[in-house]
Amino acid sequence: MVRVLILMSLGLTMWLSAARARAQADTAAIEAGVDAARRTDLRVIVLDADGRPAEGAEVRVEQVQHAFPLGVVLPAGGHAGLVGYDPEAPLWRVFSAVSLERLTGWGRLQPRRGDFDWGAVPLTVDWAETFGLHIHWGGILSADPVQQPDWAVELGDADPLDAAADYLDVVLFNYGERMASADLYTDGLRQPWLTASGRRWLFDHTRLAAPALDLRLRFEQALEGGSAWQMLRSVQEAEQAFIDADGVSLDHRFLGRATPDAVEQTLLRLEGLDTQVIVSALEIGGETSFESAINLQRILERLFSQPNVHGIYLDAAVPDSATGAHTALADATGAASPVGLAVDALFRQRWWTREAGVADLLGNAGFRVFAGTYRITAVLPDGSELEADVAVPKSDEERVVVMEPLW
Repeated sequence: MVRVLILMSLGLTMWLSAARARAQADTAAIEAGVDAARRTDLRVIVLDADGRPAEGAEVRVEQVQHAFPLGVVLPAGGHAGLVGYDPEAPLWRVFSAVSLERLTGWGRLQPRRGDFDWGAVPLTVDWAETFGLHIHWGGILSADPVQQPDWAVELGDADPLDAAADYLDVVLFNYGERMASADLYTDGLRQPWLTASGRRWLFDHTRLAAPALDLRLRFEQALEGGSAWQMLRSVQEAEQAFIDADGVSLDHRFLGRATPDAVEQTLLRLEGLDTQVIVSALEIGGETSFESAINLQRILERLFSQPNVHGIYLDAAVPDSATGAHTALADATGAASPVGLAVDALFRQRWWTREAGVADLLGNAGFRVFAGTYRITAVLPDGSELEADVAVPKSDEERVVVMEPLW
């Protein structure tokens, strides 16, 4: 009996050791992917008042914001923005973008043909711009009758494309230059009028009205499973039909078991199709807040390490907009939940640059940093201090910043 217990103990020890080794290998692979996809080499050259290299200068680089668009889907309440929002507070400080998709549905904004009810959109757009947040409009049009106004559904196949074009023109005239990105239509339940020719015409028409707008195809529940395969087929069809999309927006709600490997496979297939991805509404749950936080972390690791992912928008900002019991990022007052704190730990601690170095003989100090905006400080050997705010875009080439006294 003792011998059996010893063998069982040895077997358990070996299994745990192998599991730890696999986890360490997975973490190393993820961090290598994150480094390749999100970091850039930064070289700071420090000169003194005479224009000579300031050997020994102390250089500090402090990240201010990620270049990567990490956003939150705003609740559908009548107020502008978020209750309890503080751009310096844990959770909220990680976001550089917001999605208005709960505020901007066609049926919501144009309840009657020719009449618009913008609701909270004007104040919310102003609020977002005040805090320097990029704006993702969400879906402009949808082929799903549930998402269309009743009057548009009643048109049947008569002239809904004309009605959609008229609606599109008004939205773009009022907000086209204030959006960073939008989903032109949701490729869900297609209607007969939304043919390949109609979709191609809508994209071309929008390009003319808003040439700088990042314009995408939207797919629901499309990060894994059968919907992912349908999405991949639709992406290929759109490419063959010469539909001028910048990529796809994919949403998904994992309210049960999250499967990071399946998500990674979907992203790799899209990368093989040379397709850029925005994750437009992501909600991840579990049986407890702790489990939800772990599941969300595992999915975010896969998303952030893939180079063709160009933005992530987290849904379930507050309990009222959450589908699952333990998915909300914050409580009703805006205080971060355990799930929200997990997001903050990833993007403000693990994936965040705060480093210091000393300039060499030629005044150089080198760093490997996340793409974003930075406050750089250099203290020269004579005690004088230089400071600069710079942008470091993602690039395979080194970003060089020269710091020298100007006066």
